[in-house]
Amino acid sequence: MGKNNNIKSHLSDLARMSVMQNRYTNTAFLSPEEQDAVVKTMKEEGYVNWFFYEPSGSAIRKIAVFGSEEELGYAFEAPVKVIHIEPVSEKFAEELNHRDYLGALMNLGIDRSTTGDIIIKKKEAWLFCLESISQFITENLNKVRKTSVKCSIVDDDIPQIEPDFEYIKANVAAERIDAVIASILNLSRSKAQSLIKLERVFVNESLVKSGAAVLKGGDVIVIRGFGKFIYDGIDSKTRKDRLFVSVRKYI
Repeated sequence: MGKNNNIKSHLSDLARMSVMQNRYTNTAFLSPEEQDAVVKTMKEEGYVNWFFYEPSGSAIRKIAVFGSEEELGYAFEAPVKVIHIEPVSEKFAEELNHRDYLGALMNLGIDRSTTGDIIIKKKEAWLFCLESISQFITENLNKVRKTSVKCSIVDDDIPQIEPDFEYIKANVAAERIDAVIASILNLSRSKAQSLIKLERVFVNESLVKSGAAVLKGGDVIVIRGFGKFIYDGIDSKTRKDRLFVSVRKYI
């Protein structure tokens, strides 16, 4: 309870500071659980001039921003940099995964909240991070597992980080979140419900509390440990009234 109260107090302070100082304020990068806390707190406070900034379409970690262009008269400029991480020698580079890159970053002693998502394409990666920590990372991240790497801050458009999708067709009895999760992850309905009970499922930044929650086209689903998805809705129905639905998974 104390931790929740501290989070609420911090968010309320940021919202109030934005109004009093007539400027944007923002959090660091937030996990899905923290995003859920933002949604709940802002609803309780009745504060409407805020939004989530996500540096890429596939982003799971986001920044909460307080203020609006209409209210302040200028656009928000995110204090975020993109760091390109590539092997010094591609020939001797390992196949690295998200956990490898994240472990190397945490070994530098930085706070997880200063870093956002890591997009991996073949033997390269792109890291979103707060501008305040970007120079430190580029100067100090020189090895991921046994692979020597070099880092550079990217200021131009980066076509490589545009999201790729896996297109999934699912046959479900209803548009319930537990039914859709079970189908797209190839799990039993009970295991899908367990993920919900373990608070690992989020829809549109809000924690899902019931497997009976009904999805609608355009809903964004985050399942901790399984990734991010877009629910595109019903394609067709069978004669027995089962549904064929479409889902896109970010890859």
